Amino acid sequence: MKILQISAGPNPDPATSNSYLDAIGPGLADLGHEITTLHMAIPGTLTQKTHLSEKLIISPLGNRIREIEVIKSGVYAGRPPGSGSGTRTPLRDIFPERQLKNTFDSILEQSKPDIVHIQNLFGLPVRLVNELKKRQIPVVLTLHDYTPICPISNLFLPSGKNCMLNRDELVCSFCCKKSKGYFQFVIEETLNSLMAKSSPKSMPWICLARIRNAVASLFEILHCLAPRKPQDYVVRFDAMVKTLRNVDCLHCISNVQAVRIQKATGLLDNLKILPLIPPGLTNPKIIEKGVVNGEKLNLCVLNVQMGRNDKGYDFLKQALDILESKRKDFSVEWYSEGVGSDCVQFRGKYMQADLDDIAARSDYCIIPSLWMETLAFTGVEMLSRGVPLICSRRAGVSEWIEDGQTGILFEPTTPTNLFDVLDSLIDQRNMVKIMRDKVAKAVKVKSYHQHLRDFEALLFSCLNKN
Repeated sequence: MKILQISAGPNPDPATSNSYLDAIGPGLADLGHEITTLHMAIPGTLTQKTHLSEKLIISPLGNRIREIEVIKSGVYAGRPPGSGSGTRTPLRDIFPERQLKNTFDSILEQSKPDIVHIQNLFGLPVRLVNELKKRQIPVVLTLHDYTPICPISNLFLPSGKNCMLNRDELVCSFCCKKSKGYFQFVIEETLNSLMAKSSPKSMPWICLARIRNAVASLFEILHCLAPRKPQDYVVRFDAMVKTLRNVDCLHCISNVQAVRIQKATGLLDNLKILPLIPPGLTNPKIIEKGVVNGEKLNLCVLNVQMGRNDKGYDFLKQALDILESKRKDFSVEWYSEGVGSDCVQFRGKYMQADLDDIAARSDYCIIPSLWMETLAFTGVEMLSRGVPLICSRRAGVSEWIEDGQTGILFEPTTPTNLFDVLDSLIDQRNMVKIMRDKVAKAVKVKSYHQHLRDFEALLFSCLNKN
């Protein structure tokens, strides 16, 4: 089977959706398929013409994969230009030039795919789906977030609350009133590209940064003077839902995500659910608990980075501050940057090879997501090693947890909710072994290789349907 894989560009961090995107192409190549990978998310400068960068990469088993990067200002591994701008013609903003369309057409002519797997719409041209439909090429679209129904992709309002997906009361104009339109985006990305060529903190770098910040401030004033209309977002919403209906298979990565997509869009008969497995899980195994550090409760936190309030950074820190003000018989290994304390140690980044040791030291892993997360790879990683979760009900991985048995679920409305959970667990140290035993017996995590087989079957079913 000839498969054209389209994604938003590489990211080496473990336990992220991008690590999955980077691994699935080589994984399918090792199953015997001919893979062409296309990244349409490499920003250039304002004056740069569209061009292709092509190379061959080698899969783990030695198979060749053709990798193509499209370099052009306005195509970006982040929010699509115009996705939050309220434009009445969202496809024009995301896929702005005839030259780019011709580039995509030539790639299709060269690769002649039997099927196309779009790994996400995040930062990719939406009209691409329509072009494939015209050519009668089957399309599988994997959704790692909520980009088609949310201009900022995650249904998370600036107020810290989640969007309720009420079609008649869309709040996107409030939520995205400061989002970047296409023109602002191109100017800022051009300045960023020029800054990347200068030494950080050098005089040219500082001058360019000041110009970029001034541009952002100017557009912020303009947004306040001319606020966007909610109706503009309704038009975008309808256009994106139409796109979802045009794909042959809409692949959701958890039941929680599928329910939210269906609630927002109405029933979609092309929706399939197949939970993702992190590529590091080639051989899931239960890690025995190591030495207990006195009477302390040992906790770990993975991939909750400073500034990511949607993932619960400030929320979790407040809960831990309350806990530490009352007692000291706990410890937290938090893999991010931050200012630690006697009980909370920030460890920076972790690597895939570190996860077994982290699991052996941890009684529980905390997933404090405030946004309606689609899965949470870190939760799957820890469950596969026998570590129970203290998990927000808003994380997709919460559906893997039996509350009070293989983990503890909490509603992340206030930090005191999480504090209460942690406070009670410190006083129930006997629960650690009980829960770890239940996770080992009850939570069955597939290997990544089995997931590849399941995903291959999904592609075949889509191909045979046509």
